[in-house]
This record gives sequence, structure tokens and C-alpha cells, in this order.
Amino acid sequence: MSDTQQPSKYWVWGIVLLVLVVTAGLRIRLLEVPLERDEGGYAYTAQLILQGTPPFVGAYDIKMPGLYYVYALILLIFGQTIVGIHLGLLVFNAATIVMIFLLGKRLFDSTAGVAAAAGYAAMSLSQAVLGFSTNAEHLLLLPALGGILLLLKTIEKPNLRNFFLSGLLLGLALVTKHQGIFFVGFAGLYLLFSYLNKPPNLWKRYATQCAMFALGVIVPFALLCGLFYQYGLFDKFWFWLFEYTRAYSSVAPFHVGLILFEDSALMILKVMLILWVLAGAGFIFLFSRKSNRQHSLFIIGFAVFSFLSICPGLYFRPHYFVLLLPVAALLIGITVSSTAALLSNHKSQTVKTAVAFLLIGSAIAYTIYTERLYLFKSPPKVISQKLFGRNPFPESIEIAKFIKQRTSENDSIAILGSEPQICFYSGRRSASAHIYIYPLMALHKYAREMNEEMISEIESAQPKFLVYVKIRTSWLAKPESEEMIFKWAKDYIKNHYRIVGVIDLLESGQTIYRWGDSAADYSAKPDFWIHVYQRK
Repeated sequence: MSDTQQPSKYWVWGIVLLVLVVTAGLRIRLLEVPLERDEGGYAYTAQLILQGTPPFVGAYDIKMPGLYYVYALILLIFGQTIVGIHLGLLVFNAATIVMIFLLGKRLFDSTAGVAAAAGYAAMSLSQAVLGFSTNAEHLLLLPALGGILLLLKTIEKPNLRNFFLSGLLLGLALVTKHQGIFFVGFAGLYLLFSYLNKPPNLWKRYATQCAMFALGVIVPFALLCGLFYQYGLFDKFWFWLFEYTRAYSSVAPFHVGLILFEDSALMILKVMLILWVLAGAGFIFLFSRKSNRQHSLFIIGFAVFSFLSICPGLYFRPHYFVLLLPVAALLIGITVSSTAALLSNHKSQTVKTAVAFLLIGSAIAYTIYTERLYLFKSPPKVISQKLFGRNPFPESIEIAKFIKQRTSENDSIAILGSEPQICFYSGRRSASAHIYIYPLMALHKYAREMNEEMISEIESAQPKFLVYVKIRTSWLAKPESEEMIFKWAKDYIKNHYRIVGVIDLLESGQTIYRWGDSAADYSAKPDFWIHVYQRK
């Protein structure tokens, strides 16, 4: 569709604004969905940052520390609450929608841009990709797409400052989550390929441009290294991001990875079938129309690297697929724009525009219909239970409330389990920096040392409350796992604590709470329960 055939820019931006408003309206009801444990860990570490404690002091994790600083910014702006964290997601999501619109418009046309933006808005909201959770994938996409968009502009009109800024944005994506490296790799290779059609005698200029881009990519990570060196924490920073990862390469067997991929992919297709059909058709239109083919290298490369970004570990968790959505949205944009172009001989621009947006509108309407309970009816607690089963995410709110009412800000709590959201909700520090138990249960040479460290930290802190989580997914213990902390906990709790709370998570979805004296007389079923202990 030529520029003269495109809708007015005011109408285009009006539609984009409408997409943003409708998306925000749908997200409003999801703001109070309880945090899951990843969100809880990010939020707790960010809470510590705002209190003056840097990462790798009060909380250990293997995530890139840029993520915690982004979370800290969200908490600072929107408040240290569930709603505040999800408002941050709403803003990041809205900015990403605009970025995808601009990408689609630059690569193809305004129709493609609007359709891509609308498609991404619907897909990124879906429960199939945990669209209500403020996961790292949502947060890295904004700088990654911003860097790619700026690079496209700068390739057309070279400017050394913009090459650096493009790299800088992609570098920020990298320090938000490791998977950002795939977007860096895509952008770098695309830049190199862009020189193939340029005069070879200007190689020094091209080398300078690449060097500025690479410098921008490196700067955020270099600054983090310098920051943690200044804190005296470089050894811990390096250990958790690289040494531990090398010692314990947590990769699912290929056949298991294939099953996990099928499970997540089928769920996504089930609720977004028509949108993915449009995305698949985008590949056909990419090569069948001459105006699209000039960008085939970009789309194919983007698709390959986006897919690679969800593959590390072969776990294919639902929220990983968020990283596939931008390229899927662009393919949807290609389909909608190309369909409108097929009507180019029609005299009425209104008819062409109506057909194009009826296509994307029908696909989005189908998606909203399939998720109507999630989007319009299910209470936040029910959404959490439906998607996470008997993980104690709603229950963590009540546990934290009980603990907060009976402690001061100087008291610490110990959690034997991977539920850092309890520390965040209660505003109480964890007695141990091991806020996740998983590394203690994993099969690697540091497991016993980590068990000893956690035990030592808890004994030294003498926390006023201790929470024991008897839920498999909170430990992921294997038959070969180190058992030291189990044996220690049995005697330590008996000698120093008394039970003051029992939380029994029933298979029906009901949760039974017993507090105070009634907790001692209540016997929970063998598997899904939590005990809360108070120091004698």
C-alpha cells in the first residue's frame, strides 16, 4: 500500500491510542493478581536496593542485576505493592506496543504497524504467556526493540552517536536478562549484512560504526562490573552470574524439552489460534510481495534469534514465549497490510481499511473470547490458582500479614522454601541471602557449601519467625539432593521454635488457615502445607 493510500497519520495514531487504552483497561482488573515467586524475588531484591543494600548481599539469584534496578525504579515510582509492580508492567507494555507500531510502520507501512501493535497487545496480555506477571521478558523487550528500531534508522542515515545509542539500548536489554544476548546478536549481524550492498572502499567508516555500536553494547555491563567492584562484591557478582552457571548447567533432556515446548505452544495456540494463523500467513506474504521481500532478511533473522532466545535450558516456560511475540506481531502486520493491498484497485479507501482492520479485529476478538473468564470474571486469586496450582502465592499475602503484625522492622524471618514474596509483602529481611532453595537442592559441587551457609546465617540471625514450606515446587529436591538442611531443620525448629500457624492448601482450591493455639492441634495432609513458627 503506497503512502498516499495510507490512512491519515492522525487516524493511525488515534487507533494506536485506542489500542493502548483498551489494553490498559483490560490490565486494570489484573493488577491485584498475587505475585509469583520470580516476581517476589525481583521485588524483594529491589526493596533491599531502595533500603541501601545492593544485590548479592541480602539476596542471591542468577539473574542479571539490571533487572533488580528496573524493579527498584518501578517500586520507587508506583509503590511497593502488587498493584505498583503490575502498573510498572502496564507502562512497559504500553511503550513496547508503541515500539512495535513504529517498527512495523518503518519496515512496511502504517497499516502493518497498527496491526502489529494490536496483535502484540492481545498476545502479551494472554494468560498463556503469563501476561499479567512482571517477568523479565517484558522488561528487556522495550530497550531491545528500541535499540533495533534506532539501528534501522541509523543504517539509513549513519550517525556515530546513534550507533552508540542503539548499542547502549541493546546492552541495557542484555543486563536485564541473559537472553538479551540474542537480540544483541541479531542486531549485530544485521548491521554487518547491511554493509554488503555498500561500497567496499569505505570499510574504515564501517569499522568505526561497528565499533561504536559494540561500545554501546558493552557499556552497561562494564558499568555493572565497576559498580560491584566498588561495592566489594565483584566475586559474588561473578560467581552467581557465571561460575555457578558453569558448575550447574541446568538443561532439560531433549525429549523432556520437546514435551515442555509442546505443552506451552499448544496452550498458546489454543487461545490465540487466529493470531498465529495470521502470523504464519505473514511468511507467505513476506516472499509473495516484492515490497515485502526487501525486508525478508530482517524478519527471518529476527524470527530465528527470537526463537533461540526461548531455548536456553530447554524449559520453555510460558513467559519465555513473550520474546517470540514481537516478530509474530510483525508477521501479523504483514498479513493485514498485504491483504489490504490486494484490494488496491478498489475505489474506496474506506473499504480497504475496513477489511484490513476487520481481519485483525476478528483475530483479537477470538482471543478475547477464549480468555473471557480470565479477562472479565475470574478473581485475582482464582487466576493465580488456575495457572500455578497449589503454589502458595495468594497464601503468601496472609502469611506476610500475620508476620508483619507481630514483628518490628528490625526483625528478620527465615523461609525454608523458595517464597521470597513473603519477605517483600511483610517488609522483613530474610535471615539468609539464599532466598531460593533451588540451588541448595541442585546437583553441583557447591550444594553442601550453600546448605552450610544458609544454616549458619539462620542460626546467627535468630529470626523471630520461621516459615517451613512443604510444597515440592518450592524445593525441587531430587533423590540425590544434599539433605543437610532437612536434617538440621528438624532439630533446630524443635529446640528453638513453637508452631503458630498452619496453612493447608487443599486440592479443591480452598485454603485452611489455623493461627495461634489452634495451629498446634491441626494436622495438615502430607503434601501441600506451610508451617509458621515463632521463636520461643
